[in-house]
Amino acid sequence: MPDQLLPVVVVHGVGVGDNRDRAGYSRSLSNAVTDALRPVIRVGPKEVPVLNPVPETSIVWEEALWEGENDVVDDQIALALKLAVRSNLTRALAKKALDLLIDVPLYLGPQGEYIRNVVKAVIAKHPHCVLVGHSLGSVISYEILRQAQEQDNFNCLPVSAFVTLGSPLSLLFSCLPPTSQMKKEFPFKWENFYYPNDLVCARKPLDRMRYLSVCNHSLSAEMSWGDAHTAYWSASTISDSIYRLTCGKG
Repeated sequence: MPDQLLPVVVVHGVGVGDNRDRAGYSRSLSNAVTDALRPVIRVGPKEVPVLNPVPETSIVWEEALWEGENDVVDDQIALALKLAVRSNLTRALAKKALDLLIDVPLYLGPQGEYIRNVVKAVIAKHPHCVLVGHSLGSVISYEILRQAQEQDNFNCLPVSAFVTLGSPLSLLFSCLPPTSQMKKEFPFKWENFYYPNDLVCARKPLDRMRYLSVCNHSLSAEMSWGDAHTAYWSASTISDSIYRLTCGKG
């Protein structure tokens, strides 16, 4: 084990509620790292404050909570449903469904810049972090890295490795701006994990001709399509890979 392990920043995908509701979404993954005798110290505004100095042999782990950036729109939806739907149960179910459905179009619109700024602020707190993006979080993270690459600005936003889980980059490629197209490889390792039955990642790896230098890893083909997209958090292959990357290894 190295004297000091690199920090981890995790970016979530679509969800419901606000930042408080989303907090802890990667806990299964951080617990898997801890259970393998690789202690994780979870930090962030929704975590228990760390009072003592963090041991050098611990992995500092923070979730980049961006769901709150959509709260204004969510509140408007809640108000409209309150006026239009009488049943409390129906209203609650409809709000959750709409909350899930609007995250992608909101990100692809003007809201995307605000969301990326929230995530960039968390990355900046943890220089040389391993950046992990799940689902839409992988798209957010990828665009941040591409912007830094385009502006030759990795010195201001240093990342040591990139991990994507169930990424819909293939599905959303045509929706992203031309600046999102890679012209050269990232100066760090990019590991992409996917389940062959995960509909969100189009059931296939990322195209290495389009996403230069990405290293694809196929997980269990026996995972059902209904479970595949959330199963990344408990996959030991992923927790092992993240630990190796925090050690500065591939």
